[in-house]
Amino acid sequence: KSPADVGFYSIQASISDIKSTQQVSGGSEQNAYRMISIPLDLTSTSITDQLEDRLPPGDMETGWRLFRYPEGSDTPDEYPDIEGFSPGKSFWLVSKENFRLESPEGTTVTTSEPFSLILKQGWNDIANPWMFDISWEDIENPSGADLSVLYTYEGSWTDPLNSPVIMEPWKGYSVNNLSNMNVVIKFKPNPSTSASKMVVKDSDIPWMITIKANAGEAQDIANHLGVKRGANEEWDIYDHVEPPPIGQYVSVSFPHYEWERYPYAYTVDFRPVSLGEISWNFDVNTNISKERVGVNFEGIEKLPDSYSFEVIDRDSGKIIPLNDDVFYFISQKGKTERHFTINVFNSTTRENEPLTASNLKPFITTRCYPNPFNPTTTIQYELSQSGHVVISVYNTIGQLVRKHDLGSKGPGMHDFVFDAAEITSGVYFYRVETGYAFSIDKMLFMK
Repeated sequence: KSPADVGFYSIQASISDIKSTQQVSGGSEQNAYRMISIPLDLTSTSITDQLEDRLPPGDMETGWRLFRYPEGSDTPDEYPDIEGFSPGKSFWLVSKENFRLESPEGTTVTTSEPFSLILKQGWNDIANPWMFDISWEDIENPSGADLSVLYTYEGSWTDPLNSPVIMEPWKGYSVNNLSNMNVVIKFKPNPSTSASKMVVKDSDIPWMITIKANAGEAQDIANHLGVKRGANEEWDIYDHVEPPPIGQYVSVSFPHYEWERYPYAYTVDFRPVSLGEISWNFDVNTNISKERVGVNFEGIEKLPDSYSFEVIDRDSGKIIPLNDDVFYFISQKGKTERHFTINVFNSTTRENEPLTASNLKPFITTRCYPNPFNPTTTIQYELSQSGHVVISVYNTIGQLVRKHDLGSKGPGMHDFVFDAAEITSGVYFYRVETGYAFSIDKMLFMK
């Protein structure tokens, strides 16, 4: 017989060695990051005790990694120097092998009342505290704080325009508290019956362009710009903050540090509907060295008939030629940040002239692949402007081994195949030079 006042009884169960309902997928350092949680109030509070003999095969760092970002922090704490699992908190797992989570002894979280969680300013990694699906739309936000949509991460961040609505057990999620104070939210213990949120075409968006970037196996595929009825020039509820970079990454963002309210970089930036020219600055960042970075635009064909689209490299001041709506550049050693501008304009009434390169420093970026190689490798180089290209190859004591005069080349990406069949194995240095810049890097020939 159910009680008359609440309609159900809350019964907590003691559980041990239960496995997660879904498998965590393994992979490489660039695509195997997953957000996880354990929906139990565990008996042990030490993460070493909680996960002893329950982590993926292999040693820490070589076989797997486990870490957590403290609420509101950009710096993660690594296993074993992190606090233990507890209801409502999520962690990051990187595993080379597929893996099913397994919990030690614990008790299910009571359903007699809502579950309260404190969100600090900034990004917070959170989780469903119960072993059944709940709806993010059911949360209570008593302070009315501005919160971002819900995100999760499986190789890349989810699309904020198709964000998760259902919070599943064993998974992890991230939400940004945009306010400048700590806020409390409350999860309701109401099992959700919805399967997922579906993408619905928004009739209030006359047009939208999606930017996708990739570098090796890393990708960022959910960056949107466009015009929307009801949008403001600065922040509004349709604009979404760029999630933090994870591991080896590539990211696209729209920087708006000049905005009075919520000065951040954004992954979604809608503007008011306009018949004139609209410009968006966007940055591409990666910490993957010497990799070809591809930037792809989707939706250009859906612009109004009289409209044109151009991309300008703010580092060189040149308009970038697009091939099938894609362009490429080569990342440098360490962290690379490149800066671009998108102009969408009415071709029949345009008044503004594009940026020029008069005061900008020209550059060359290079890489070679494969490296090591036998007997050929491709030297790929990117020119910020036209120039006469010479590629020279030297041995480790500085002697010139080969010199290739490639003549005049235009701005953009170029390939040159170097054949080492007639020289001895070893380390070599290649130098790509024009009249305005040069780049030197190392390659290894192994017979």
